[in-house]
Amino acid sequence: MNILNINKGLSPNFDKALFNGAFKAWFENVLKPTVSLSTFSRYEIDYRLRLKDSSLSQMRLSDIKSIHVQCFYNDLLKGHTVNTVRLVHKLLRMFFIYCVKADLIVKNPLLAVELPKNEDDSTTNTAISDAVIEKLLQAAQNDISRFIYTFAVFTGLRQGELLALLIRTLTLTKG
Repeated sequence: MNILNINKGLSPNFDKALFNGAFKAWFENVLKPTVSLSTFSRYEIDYRLRLKDSSLSQMRLSDIKSIHVQCFYNDLLKGHTVNTVRLVHKLLRMFFIYCVKADLIVKNPLLAVELPKNEDDSTTNTAISDAVIEKLLQAAQNDISRFIYTFAVFTGLRQGELLALLIRTLTLTKG
C-alpha cells in the first residue's frame, strides 16, 4: 500500500503524520514568515483555542475526511459564531492546500465541507438614492462642519473608514 502511495507522489511517511504536528510545523515554518505579526497573532489564537485540542488534532492527516471537518465545524458552532467558524476554515483551507502541494495528502478534505450560513446573509447593502444624496450635498453647502457628508458620498467610504481618517500636516522644508 505504501509503495502505491509513494508512486502517487506522496511523501514516504505521509500516513504517519498527525494533524497537530503537521499543522504546528506548517504554522511556524511556512505561514508565520508570510504574514504580518498581527495576522499571525490572530491565527495563533484560532489555533490555540480552537484547533490545538480539537477532534482533528490527534487524527492522521491521511484519515481526515470531509465528514470529520464538517462535524468539527458543527461542534464549533455550538459555542462560537458563524464568523469564527469561517475564520478557522480560512486557516484550515491554507493548511490543507499546503498539504496537497507538499504531497502529505492526495485530496483536500475541505472540498466537500459546507460552511454554515451567516446569520445576517439575508440583509443586503443598498445604495442611497439620488434624492438623499442631493439633501446631503445641500446640507453641506452652507455648513463646513457637514463637509464629511459630501466627502462620504463622493468617496464611498463607510462610517468606520471615515472615523479612522487622520489629519496630517505636511511641513515643507527648503533644501
